[in-house]
Amino acid sequence: MNKTKLALMFGGLVALGASALPAHAELSVGTTTQADIHFSGVLPKVTLNITPASNLQAGEIASGTTLADLEISTIDGSQQILALLPDDTTFKEKIFDEKSMAAKIHSETDPNHVIGVRVGSKEENVVVQGVEGHSYLMTNTALAKTSGWNISTDGLNNDVAPGSYPVLLTAYSYKN
Repeated sequence: MNKTKLALMFGGLVALGASALPAHAELSVGTTTQADIHFSGVLPKVTLNITPASNLQAGEIASGTTLADLEISTIDGSQQILALLPDDTTFKEKIFDEKSMAAKIHSETDPNHVIGVRVGSKEENVVVQGVEGHSYLMTNTALAKTSGWNISTDGLNNDVAPGSYPVLLTAYSYKN
C-alpha cells in the first residue's frame, strides 16, 4: 500500500471518529465517597463488657461504690496485655496515678450534674502507661480476661441527681 492511500485511509478514520464525538464533552456533578481500608494486626481482637450496677439511687453515694463492672477479654482466649482507654468526651478532668484514673462524668441531660469516679481494678495489678500521647490503663501481666475492673465513685458524691451518666471506653490488646 502506498503512502498516499494510507494517509487517505487514516484521515478518513480520524474524520469518522471525530464526527461521532459530541461538540463538547460534559460531566455530571461528581460524587465522592471515602472508605477506610483496615488491615488486621497480629494482636487478637478483644471484647469489652460494661455492666452498670443495678438499683443505684440518687442522693448521697459513698466513696468506692461500684457504678459499673468492666470486663475485657480476648476473642480467641489467648493471654495478652489488655488495655483500656477512657474517652475524653465522657470522662472529663482525667487524673492518672500509677494504677487508676480519676475523672468526672456528667449527666446526659444536665452538664451541671457531675459524679467523681475512679476507673481501675480492685483485684489485678493495673498500671498506667502512655502510648502515642494517651494514657491507658493496662494489665501488668498477660491475661485472657480481666477481673475486678470497675468504675466506682471517687470521694463522697453528695446529692447525685437522677438521670443517665454515659461513659465511653475502648479496649485493646497491647504489645510493646
